[in-house]
Amino acid sequence: MEDLYSFVGDVESLPGKIKQLEHTIVRILEQTTECGIFFREYTDHGFVGKCINSV
Repeated sequence: MEDLYSFVGDVESLPGKIKQLEHTIVRILEQTTECGIFFREYTDHGFVGKCINSV
């Protein structure tokens, strides 16, 4: 994640690039949100039980 977001400082210094990279930046933010939701659900107490019951 740190490497992924390391470009933020560089992009802020190049305002013209923000519009060109808008779609990519939005997808990165969406993927980060999805990862956060996955981790939250994975660490939920019911997750392990659901996995065991589905096997």
